[in-house]
Amino acid sequence: MKPLPAWCKNKYVFTALIFGAWMLFFDHDDLITQWRLSRQIRELERKKSFYEQQIQQAEQQKAVLQHDPAQLLQFARTHYYFKPPQADLYNVEFEKTR
Repeated sequence: MKPLPAWCKNKYVFTALIFGAWMLFFDHDDLITQWRLSRQIRELERKKSFYEQQIQQAEQQKAVLQHDPAQLLQFARTHYYFKPPQADLYNVEFEKTR
């Protein structure tokens, strides 16, 4: 059996290896946790940019609706089923055939 090399017997190398293993795998802020947190940060940043774009689009639509009554009426008709006062609505019912 071969004797261990001198660097393996050094207490500082042994301590550094133990410390490194502890920090990589067993510590509260280990490598796996840091990787998961960085992945979560990237996902949250993507969501943030998406919602910022949605806010910009909503603000643009709001500006258009505030300055153009025709667009406001069209928006109300399509989204809230608004009808103008002069319009008539008819309810058509079909007979069921057996």
